[in-house]
Amino acid sequence: MTLIRTTRDPAVNRWPILDRQPTPAELRKVYEDGFPGAPTDPESVNRVIDAGIVQTFTQACEHLRDLHRDIKHARLFLHMIAAERAKGLTPLCADENQPFGNCVSRGSQTARAITNAVEIAVKKEPETYLRPAWESTYRGRGHRGHGMNPATAARIDVELGFLWRKQYEFADLRTQNASFGAGNGWNQAVQAEMDLHHVGKWILPETIEEALDLFAAGYACHSGQNIGFASTPGSNGTHSPRGRWNHDMCTGGYDFSRDFWPVDVLPVLNSWGRFNRQPSQWDRSTFGPNPGGIIWVEADVWDRYFIGSGSIFFYADIDGIPAKTLPDWSLGF
Repeated sequence: MTLIRTTRDPAVNRWPILDRQPTPAELRKVYEDGFPGAPTDPESVNRVIDAGIVQTFTQACEHLRDLHRDIKHARLFLHMIAAERAKGLTPLCADENQPFGNCVSRGSQTARAITNAVEIAVKKEPETYLRPAWESTYRGRGHRGHGMNPATAARIDVELGFLWRKQYEFADLRTQNASFGAGNGWNQAVQAEMDLHHVGKWILPETIEEALDLFAAGYACHSGQNIGFASTPGSNGTHSPRGRWNHDMCTGGYDFSRDFWPVDVLPVLNSWGRFNRQPSQWDRSTFGPNPGGIIWVEADVWDRYFIGSGSIFFYADIDGIPAKTLPDWSLGF
């Protein structure tokens, strides 16, 4: 597949399937063919750190260090799945398949959703769960092609804010709105709505131990890396590295309990829908139906490629939607 490039900036790629919604298999092939969905560089991360928008673990939360040592699993993503199913939604890992190269904003959206669901269900913050939108973040990518720097998304969601899956005067975002998301910039009305809800803090871990501490504290993350994964899990229930995707995805916790998987695993929630096979280690009686779209990554692989990317951001303190009563999602985990 030949990628069409813009004439003004050869580094900015146009999406090769613009006439319709790609299938999960087509999305995978676009990335396998080299689409740069999450281009980044160390300097872009340094800039947001220097600006105080993103803090390192040491700067932001040294008090959380070693929190994960006594917590064998942090299955944060299950709270989002429960919250979305309670609203009659297909969970994000199997829904809102990318219409084009918006993987960074989808990773950001899913991490926001997970952290917000945990804040409501576990931390008992008086908010109503509503799915966040990806479109407002993607409109700030800075060019008219497709693909986005993960650090740029960090700056937008912290400084400018984000939108929700709801009807606005300027756009109907109750469901995925690709035409609105493909635009650039924000008018005054959009900015005013975005400013009502922000990511309070983005944190950059420098080791897997720091990342595990952040998961244990209830924070999800998204990251941009250059690694692909097999469609079929191995006998240990994990998807092995295979090929290269310049791709951004959300990670929704960890499971080091060995209760189901014989190895330490982290669930990576992709944005291509049900594109891969799920492992038999998923225990339906404990977790409910598997929604699909999850990549199960061994801890050492996740450390090498996700932490090693240097482009990984955890979300804390989501400005959610106030509620009068707390939800009861009947969570059994």
